[in-house]
Amino acid sequence: MTAVSSLNIIESTCYEPWEVQIEPFAVTDQIFYVGNKWVGAYLIDTGDGLILLDTTTAETAYLLLNSIYKLGYRPEEIKMILLSHAHVDHYGAARFLKELSGAEIWLSREDEEFRKTDGAAESGGLFVPFREYSFETDRYYDDSTPILLGNVEIRTRLTPGHTPGVTSFFIYTDDKKCGRIVSAIHGGVGVLTMSDESLDRAGLSRELRKRFIKDCHDLKDISVDICLPSHPAHAPLFEKREQAADGDKNPFIDRDGWARFLDDRVQYAIKLEEEADSHFEAK
Repeated sequence: MTAVSSLNIIESTCYEPWEVQIEPFAVTDQIFYVGNKWVGAYLIDTGDGLILLDTTTAETAYLLLNSIYKLGYRPEEIKMILLSHAHVDHYGAARFLKELSGAEIWLSREDEEFRKTDGAAESGGLFVPFREYSFETDRYYDDSTPILLGNVEIRTRLTPGHTPGVTSFFIYTDDKKCGRIVSAIHGGVGVLTMSDESLDRAGLSRELRKRFIKDCHDLKDISVDICLPSHPAHAPLFEKREQAADGDKNPFIDRDGWARFLDDRVQYAIKLEEEADSHFEAK
């Protein structure tokens, strides 16, 4: 896999998207990675239609579509498009894929409201002109009601911080070797949007950072077999893919990985919180 420097990967995604292409691969019998080197997206085969979790950007839509075809599926089989949060790198291709598939688009009610504000564009902090196309949200998540399709169950949880309406997903699927397994995706762990400066610029409460820290601690109590990052750089997803080619065991199964992932990501938010407290005390 050709590396893309972390210093230019965002610009590459916008201006030269072919540079972030990666071959799709199976994580489990029913979950497939169809994202790129920068932004994650997952295709779930429920046995009764497909679920697509996040869409990447408009610029990389053709890469995602090609990945779906390479796996032997067709976009017309997608029944649901689940969006993790209202940033363009995750919903950029939503309009295109909805028109192509006829699938329903899901988003949290909180981020549906947020994406209509001026602060939404400021919140992403990408500073690269990704194309945006309007889309209609068809359904809102209800954390008390699981999403069911085929033999797959997805439980959602509102986990604000990165945006006000970040949604995390706990995906229950069947695996021939391991039986029923749980894969988890935290919908948004990037802490750059949680600095005082970023939150103020987006018109958001600084309490979002505190909520993110609390939720990360609480989420560790949920038993998870596979941790799936919304951005592959946040976890060793690609490294485990290489291991998958070398043995019979599924290297993605790591029952301690979810807690390690949350501990790793929350430390950056805690540091921001400590810096904000010290700045306040200095005044």
